Amino acid sequence: MSERSWLPCGLAGVAIAAVATLGGCAPPPPVNLAQIYADARATLDRGLADAEPFTRSHTIEAMADTVGLHAGQSYEQALADPSPLVRFAAAMAIGDTGYSPAQTHLLKMAQDKELEPDRRVVPSVIYALYRLGDTTYASELYALLFDNEREVRANAALAMGKMQEPSGIGPLKTRMNDEQDPLVRLQIIESLAMLGDSVSALSLEAYTKKTPFMDERLVAIPAMARVRSSTAAHVLTELLESRQPPRVRVAAAGALGMLGQSNPTGYTLCQAAVNDPRKVLDQGYGGRRAGSELEVASLQRLAAISLGWMGNQAAVVDLHRLLDSRDGAIRAAAAMSILRLLPGYLRPLPPSALATGQAPPAPAVSEVPPVPQPPPQTALQPASQPAPEPVPQAVPERVWQLVPKPAWQPAPEPASQPAPEAASQPAPEPESQPAPEPTSQPTSEPTEDVAPAEPQPPAPPAPTPREPSAPLKLRSAGGKD
Repeated sequence: MSERSWLPCGLAGVAIAAVATLGGCAPPPPVNLAQIYADARATLDRGLADAEPFTRSHTIEAMADTVGLHAGQSYEQALADPSPLVRFAAAMAIGDTGYSPAQTHLLKMAQDKELEPDRRVVPSVIYALYRLGDTTYASELYALLFDNEREVRANAALAMGKMQEPSGIGPLKTRMNDEQDPLVRLQIIESLAMLGDSVSALSLEAYTKKTPFMDERLVAIPAMARVRSSTAAHVLTELLESRQPPRVRVAAAGALGMLGQSNPTGYTLCQAAVNDPRKVLDQGYGGRRAGSELEVASLQRLAAISLGWMGNQAAVVDLHRLLDSRDGAIRAAAAMSILRLLPGYLRPLPPSALATGQAPPAPAVSEVPPVPQPPPQTALQPASQPAPEPVPQAVPERVWQLVPKPAWQPAPEPASQPAPEAASQPAPEPESQPAPEPTSQPTSEPTEDVAPAEPQPPAPPAPTPREPSAPLKLRSAGGKD
């Protein structure tokens, strides 16, 4: 692991040292927040050129969620990437950020099937053009929603939900009547909930609790936060109970952060999972079995993402260490959360760029300007303490989804059968298996906005045997699983 500089940074370093000295212990190394920010930006810059398509796609989504238009040229360049996974991420990033200079390239991809031969990418191209004001190809999503390939259907459903067009409700419900694939059904449910369908919002709640498949739970948990149903905060708090599997608890903690709610138990859990994910897994499973390497990496990645939503800048110290991880998805997740926690280090765009959707390249990491340090009680809180209550903020349309599996990845080896368990311990949950490329402390009381008597959500369909197949599409927050 490479060494990184820990230089004093004005009042920040002085304050940390003073707090430690008053506490009667040796002061920790002073923290240079500007350097941590610069290291995170450099990590993402390198990730764009990584040999691994998963790393490149995660990097693009991290940039879209943090630096936005500043990286517009990188998104457009990635439209020519040899990997369909990366092209999908690039087109979605262009649509989410509104980077209009890429419109000409997108039009060529929509018009020329040889330029974009992979139908799994087409929904993202249509979505990007729609967000840029071109509705010419929007009607083609209907046919893609009934495509023979499951990834095409799921991506079309995703695009229709993100477009926020009420006219998409009818086709989505029609497709739902005949859809047999569990994860495609779940994407349709999420999209319908995004379009205001209350029954689908209740179905998402059922998926967070009653489905036996881990991947479906990890899709549904952040979806509840994005939809912001009246029961979301209460349900997510319940998923933090110690009887739940570690990855469910960590994902729920991050989803609560997306809602602007800080949970000390969730923060402590995520911090532990970032620093020693295997220990957290072993404790969660009560020693009945050891967590697989895939589970360890998935948990650490989910924890890194969740910390970014919790608003405690002290977490950047732990996240900084992950920038040297051998796993590209973990590096991208850590860098994204650091940038999210230190937004004051990104130069604001000029009004002209905001008006036209055109932005200059983001400044080189050596050019990051100094900015006033945040208040000590927020940025300089010792990392071992619970996160302070952050100011609630709106969740952007495009969020880093807390799902541990992108599409088109090699299938993991099946997990060993767990031994019988004690009732107080979480049971390992089965997961669907992807195919080769190419392509959640005791329950709190309900919050005030939760109705005292909600209708019971419909249970998800009974599980059916799954074919070894690719899990939908790029669902980047969780990475390869």
